[in-house]
Amino acid sequence: SYTTPPTVLADNGALFNVIVTNIYGKATSNNATLSVTKIDQTIVFAALNSVQYGVVPLVLSATGGASGNPITFDITSGPGSITGNTLTVTGTGTISIQASQAGNGIYNAAQTSQSLSVIPATLTVTANDKTKIYGSSNPPLTATYGGFVNGDTVAQLTHQADVTTDATSASPVGTYEIVASGAVSSNYTFTYIVGTLTITNLAPTAISQALIIGQNQFVPVNLSGISNDHTALTFAVAESPANGTISGTAPRLIYTPNVGFTGADH
Repeated sequence: SYTTPPTVLADNGALFNVIVTNIYGKATSNNATLSVTKIDQTIVFAALNSVQYGVVPLVLSATGGASGNPITFDITSGPGSITGNTLTVTGTGTISIQASQAGNGIYNAAQTSQSLSVIPATLTVTANDKTKIYGSSNPPLTATYGGFVNGDTVAQLTHQADVTTDATSASPVGTYEIVASGAVSSNYTFTYIVGTLTITNLAPTAISQALIIGQNQFVPVNLSGISNDHTALTFAVAESPANGTISGTAPRLIYTPNVGFTGADH
């Protein structure tokens, strides 16, 4: 075998021969063509752990080959952008990143790639509590969102949550669930919190009465009122008259004025 002296790329294609000499003389080989090629270099770019949408920008790192040239990074596909060696994630899915290093007079250029998996962030959707009066239409049902990242708002959702309740204008007094569901986004998953619709009743209305009787007589008094939800009313005397007495059981009472009293009594 024969080892040539140190060569450079400029020696590529040069002709050379070998002269062998011993005590018996010398021999010269035929001409040979010298072939000089560059050396491959390797970039070490470690695998990337998955991240969640909304992650702070990531600083990429790789170790280059012997050329000493800087390593550059580019996105070949996926939701992100790169400035220098800083990666900004702009959506969910898979981002393919290529690391490259230029060659020189001795070493070939090199490339290698890694993939980054970006999973959705979580939004909490809370159905807002509402109240209404029995017999009225339901109020507008709304929801509050918590957990947006990257400056997102509901405007970035493919579909906002539907907010519903089983209560109607005919539902009796009580509490009913308000349910949010059905929100859609490629960048978020959703957790839902149930709200409450509280149906209350208006206070019943007592019907005033004006009765005229003769002196030293008595008169039946039948109490009545209006119930907003049509439930049965109960009655009680809140204050006795100043110039007479009330007897009987509500709502059927008897008013008896004091002996000899005339005038208005309340």
